[in-house]
Amino acid sequence: MRISQTFDIQYIVKNLKLQMKNATNQSLEELDYYQLLVEYAPTAIFTANSESQITYANRAVCQLLGYEEDELLGKKVDDFISPSKAEGLTEFRQNLLQNGKARLETECLRKDGSLVWTVAHVRLLPDGRRLAHVIDISERKQAERKLSESNERFQRLFEDAPNGIVMVNQRGQIDLVNTETEKMFGYDRHELIGKSIEVLVPERFRKQHKIFRSDFQKKPEARMMGNGRDLFGLRKDSSEFPLEIGLNTVKTKEGEIVFATIIDISQRKKAENEAYKLAAIVESSDDAIISKDFNGIILSWNKGATRIFGYTAEEIIGNHSSVLFPDDLQNEERDVREKLLNVEYFSNYET
Repeated sequence: MRISQTFDIQYIVKNLKLQMKNATNQSLEELDYYQLLVEYAPTAIFTANSESQITYANRAVCQLLGYEEDELLGKKVDDFISPSKAEGLTEFRQNLLQNGKARLETECLRKDGSLVWTVAHVRLLPDGRRLAHVIDISERKQAERKLSESNERFQRLFEDAPNGIVMVNQRGQIDLVNTETEKMFGYDRHELIGKSIEVLVPERFRKQHKIFRSDFQKKPEARMMGNGRDLFGLRKDSSEFPLEIGLNTVKTKEGEIVFATIIDISQRKKAENEAYKLAAIVESSDDAIISKDFNGIILSWNKGATRIFGYTAEEIIGNHSSVLFPDDLQNEERDVREKLLNVEYFSNYET
């Protein structure tokens, strides 16, 4: 072993055994013992001079970087730092000189050209040398990367969801909203975060909504909100719109968060109202208005049809429309259905 290496190991031993009583009176055998501890330590340990040249490296350093010890000695620490991370060295060295210790998390270059993430805890020794303990954190970084990618995927799904999504804490305050919620209610998210969820509820429903919210928190479960009631949202411009809300809970460190998905059903309600109006018109008409499928099965039957044909809706629905035609006109009725199947248009049909 070189004299310089022995000198550096002694410094390492001294640094590691500061809390030992009578450390300066250790026997040569004890010193050799601790030298072996440093040399075979599972943690990578090395020293460098004030010019950042490596003066000692234990076996773990060699294994970490893939070099033999002789290949490391005299080389600058900078040579083993990924070029993309080199800019952080200046700040690290300033901290080391000012505080006597510093921490560096960076990517190191192995002999084979591969990269390894490490964190180094470095102390400044009395003679100006640097003592470094280096830990391989590749697995942690990989886990962090996977978590980050997972969070990014969740964020994309959250933001790109076609429905509004609102997360509400146990105090009833809005913690998070997605882009569709902003569009739906006319707010920017910074106007909603931290506000009571009741800001999105029409004034006349707010008192009851607080009671429902309290009841849900006592017995949270995935379900649709409303139980048959019509629900309405309140936009920033004070206009209201019908909606459906699904509720669920998510457990976090701060407690359970209510996860609400919101669907604007304005178009559906409009279509339903138009269908109701049309149905009312059909039902009240004195003319016979009948609907049937392409196989000729009667699907609907109004009062006008009952007056003209004599069948009630209960008697005729589900039967074939041919029962309404005399025998000599059966072929005519079949021709009409074939034209419809061929998407042919005709304005009137007399029989």
